[in-house]
Amino acid sequence: MAFTFDAFTISSAAQDLTSENPTTGTIQGTVRDDVGAPVEAVRVIYSSAAADTRGVTRTGKDGTYVTEGVPAGVYVVRVEGKDMLPVDLNATVTLGAATTVDFKLEWINPGPLHLYSTFSGDAPDVLPIDGRNYLNAGKLDPGVQAVDGLIYGPGKSGFQSLSINSQLGRTTHYDMDEVEVMDETKGAAELNLPSEAVREAIVSRATPELFQSLNAAGAVRITTRVGGDNWHGNLFGNLRDGAVGLAGFPAGDSHYSRQQYGFGAGGAIIKEKAFLFVGAERTKQDGILPVELGYPAANTTSAQSAYFRENMLSARLDYNFNDDMKGFVRLTYDNANEIAPSGTLSNSRNQINVPAAVFGLDWNRGRFVQSARFGYMKMVDAITPALNASLIDPGAPFHVQLGSFAMGPSTAGPRQTVQRDLFGRYDSSTVYKVYHTIRFGGAIHRITQGDYYSPGNDGPSVTSSNGLDVINAINLDPTLAGGAENPLNYPVGTLTIFNGLGGFSENSGFNHSTGGHADTRFEGYIGDTFNVLPNLNVSVGVNYVRDSGRTDSDLSPAPCSAINTTIVTTPI
Repeated sequence: MAFTFDAFTISSAAQDLTSENPTTGTIQGTVRDDVGAPVEAVRVIYSSAAADTRGVTRTGKDGTYVTEGVPAGVYVVRVEGKDMLPVDLNATVTLGAATTVDFKLEWINPGPLHLYSTFSGDAPDVLPIDGRNYLNAGKLDPGVQAVDGLIYGPGKSGFQSLSINSQLGRTTHYDMDEVEVMDETKGAAELNLPSEAVREAIVSRATPELFQSLNAAGAVRITTRVGGDNWHGNLFGNLRDGAVGLAGFPAGDSHYSRQQYGFGAGGAIIKEKAFLFVGAERTKQDGILPVELGYPAANTTSAQSAYFRENMLSARLDYNFNDDMKGFVRLTYDNANEIAPSGTLSNSRNQINVPAAVFGLDWNRGRFVQSARFGYMKMVDAITPALNASLIDPGAPFHVQLGSFAMGPSTAGPRQTVQRDLFGRYDSSTVYKVYHTIRFGGAIHRITQGDYYSPGNDGPSVTSSNGLDVINAINLDPTLAGGAENPLNYPVGTLTIFNGLGGFSENSGFNHSTGGHADTRFEGYIGDTFNVLPNLNVSVGVNYVRDSGRTDSDLSPAPCSAINTTIVTTPI
């Protein structure tokens, strides 16, 4: 816990004198709190060992004070207020003048209860972490794990999420510069950021911030980097390449290459007024990766494509309008193209394109500290079968699924997921009667989605069981060449023929006749942090969320007579 004072002013002015030869001077000034409000009844102690003088006065209702006449010399001025951190400053008194010493004090307040950890965006440069993902350092915290986004679906390959307190990580709440960035379809965040553009990440494991709604599995807050007064920069490059002996695998072609390079640079465009920071990063990966396959290809390793490309760019411009108002604009772009490592012989290509923009404003007015955020983002995620990176048996040029083992054209796509976010938030806090810190605000989030799925363009899908009874029966049949290790020897369980038309709703959206969905999320919150004792706070708050369009109540219920009893023989 640390407390600081923000500002002080020392000056001197001529005094009206009744004598041509003055023998004393005075010390005067104003004492304000951390929001600029005057503080009454603060004790002001002034002393000088050289002048052998000591005295005490108090501030009035307007926070001002003035000492009696004191001899010239260097004085130590100390201010002490109830539940405030005392501050000492030096002042030089001259004869016939009034020396002004102003104070700005901090309340002694432990703040609200938050169980969280903070790590810097510089973590990939200073910690032994595999890769440069901005969330990677989160796994250093107890109870937090970095999770590969592929477990949420092929469309999240190349993303990471944080599993907090043993939760899956799909519903972890993500904010970037206090703007929500959650993927409402598959989970995790909607975009990646270059680590150079991240100033800090805060991982909350319990009692998150009051404004973080729909938070059941922890929260992550990302703050992007701001350019400083002086121009500075960082240029990096990482290389792992099998051709020069820096990377290799025991199975298949040893050629593998992974390159990561980028930069971060920032500084003042207008001294103490406008600041710019730009960060960019590119990842380029080629070659093969060894992947262990499931049965019937158990205990075997397949060399699969390691193709991956990602380009990330973030630019932030900050502007100080005056001492009480600051604003910023951030533009971000994330583009990725990869062969998703499925762990099977049926692979898919995942392409992601996410432009985003954020405008923020922070200002003070009286005792109120206020902020506003406006955000726009559009994520387009496209999945298609990667035919050249899959094993297609000439005897079975279609999708085959045997338990966890798959081969042939992937049925993960073609699929396109679109999410467009329009977001606005207002947040304010104020100190009420010294002991209460009131925080309140609201947000509106317009989410427009489209999910379009049309598999089967490259043939039907055949599934079968790879249970022990099936495997034993195949191995005991001498007419089945290759036994259970031949996927074509398995009996057909289901055969699916697709019509190429797929939509996850009956509503139109994004120039499609079906698959669209839209909802508006309204949020309001208010809370109080009550400073019961100087070292004890009690926090209470409520966050109310109303999310429209989350049900299909516009559709009439299906009657029991519509059930196909041939398929469902005993409907309940």
